[in-house]
Amino acid sequence: MRVDRAASTVQFQTPQLPPADAIERYFRLSRDAGWFSNDGPCARLLSDRLTARLGNGLQCIPVANGTLSLMVALRALTEHGRPAAREVAVPSFTYVATVSAILWAGMEPVFVDVDAESWHAEPASLERAVEERGDSLACLLPCSTFGTAPALETRRAWEDLARQAALPLLVDSAAGLGTTDKAGTPLGGQGDAETFSMHATKPFAVGEGGLVVTRSADLAHRARQIIRFGLDAAGVLQGSIGVNAKMSEVHAATGLAVLERFDDWIGKRRASAARIIDVLSPQGFSFQRDASDSSWQFVPTLAPDASTRKRILAKSEAAGVELRTYHQPLHAMAALRRHEAVGSLEVTCELGARILSLPMSNDLDEASLGRVCSSVLGAIGQ
Repeated sequence: MRVDRAASTVQFQTPQLPPADAIERYFRLSRDAGWFSNDGPCARLLSDRLTARLGNGLQCIPVANGTLSLMVALRALTEHGRPAAREVAVPSFTYVATVSAILWAGMEPVFVDVDAESWHAEPASLERAVEERGDSLACLLPCSTFGTAPALETRRAWEDLARQAALPLLVDSAAGLGTTDKAGTPLGGQGDAETFSMHATKPFAVGEGGLVVTRSADLAHRARQIIRFGLDAAGVLQGSIGVNAKMSEVHAATGLAVLERFDDWIGKRRASAARIIDVLSPQGFSFQRDASDSSWQFVPTLAPDASTRKRILAKSEAAGVELRTYHQPLHAMAALRRHEAVGSLEVTCELGARILSLPMSNDLDEASLGRVCSSVLGAIGQ
């Protein structure tokens, strides 16, 4: 009998968009206006509703994708900075898109280490980067790793360091739409600007999309200029050039439909993650600190050691359970080895050798949860 492997596999991620009719209800605004890009009615409405959701005086600028959100924010934050400053301090333990944005913006990454329990940029490592790189640094770019909210003391340390060094602070929270911190405050207010992704694999999925968030009216105004080639309201290029980073009306309509059901989806993800953690924690697996109110793009965990991870990957593949090893240290990748690092990045290397990312979706059922846990536990001690 032929077995449909796709049907029998617990996929690492199962992207889910709202039903077509739910998207069409919003896209009709664009159809009626004959306005399908360039800050149309759906993009403006999505901006307004996300701004209302995040609150705290923040402004939201939808863009075409998450990488462009970083590029736009970097340009807006650094274009009037130190003339010779071309370096950005960034964790090596992050996704390659963060560093891609730095390089495409014409800058160079300086890799820093992360904390062993939170997996966020270690303030002491960032401070060392400031001390060692001096006036060559243009920006600090820590991440909300895996979309989890950094602890308040970590955020304050980043902000204090940026203020003392007179550097802009940009936080990459790619998977963090929907995450709240311990006080129940949603991500969005970190640093001078914070960026998000709405890629199909993210919890807030519109296919392709991103978001720049800031409480600075001037920075928001400049970001809106940059995403339309740098042109001002009169269509004149007054300052530096921009890029075409506008979100389409189709993607904005999808985002509006996502908002209607997003809290329900996040609740299901958190419940599934909690089940996995309850099963695996007593068996020697460790999880990111303070992650319970994350948006849970997937469920990252640390295997007890590198050899156990190798067995788990093999066992899970044979069992039809898809796992990944996000994040692998960027400073060790062939294309990025030429870039400077602060110290030996010991924690990053240790995490990279043990990290496992387990499946997650909006509708991970009991049977799938059981298969994920069984495939992991079945490899222990073999």
